Amino acid sequence: MLYLDSDILVSPSSPNLFEIVPSDCLGATVIDHLPPEVAPAVANGWITNDIHQTQKQFGDVNWKKEYFNSGSMLFSKEHISIFESALKVAKQWHEFPTERTITEFRVFADQSVFNYFAKATGAKIYDIGYSYNHTPAFNTFNHRYLSHFYHYARLRPHRRGNRIRQMNLDFWVLNHPKLHKFLTNNIWFTKIFDKL
Repeated sequence: MLYLDSDILVSPSSPNLFEIVPSDCLGATVIDHLPPEVAPAVANGWITNDIHQTQKQFGDVNWKKEYFNSGSMLFSKEHISIFESALKVAKQWHEFPTERTITEFRVFADQSVFNYFAKATGAKIYDIGYSYNHTPAFNTFNHRYLSHFYHYARLRPHRRGNRIRQMNLDFWVLNHPKLHKFLTNNIWFTKIFDKL
């Protein structure tokens, strides 16, 4: 099954992820495999903090690294216990009191719970790379049109623009293959197009 957050668009030219990820693995973008300059959550300590806070709440599972973005995940029926466990503790996790400091605040909510139970169940993670979960953070590294799944996480008006407006524009571009191909082959022009 392919799980996608509601703020993800899939390029029609995307390779078939079901043919890429081994059936015994959970496929996801492993954030801490990325260079810190394109993964700010690694560089600023949010990932380490969430790993610590999640284990503090649910118990130590010897989890130190391999944190994935849960916006795009491919999994099989053997991974269903991860989701069943996450659903059982969702209310508890949401109500877990925190201070709004870097040492106590949970940044990623459900994502941390999915990661925790993947680690606790010993699930093998297959890193699908950022091209199957391209968030705005990766735009400095590579343009989203060169990726397969465009994830508009953390795209808010006070940061990088309006999420719905950008999704609608990109949806329109994806439905015009010649324009999409032109923009993909002319990233310099695409950066101008993005500012319209």
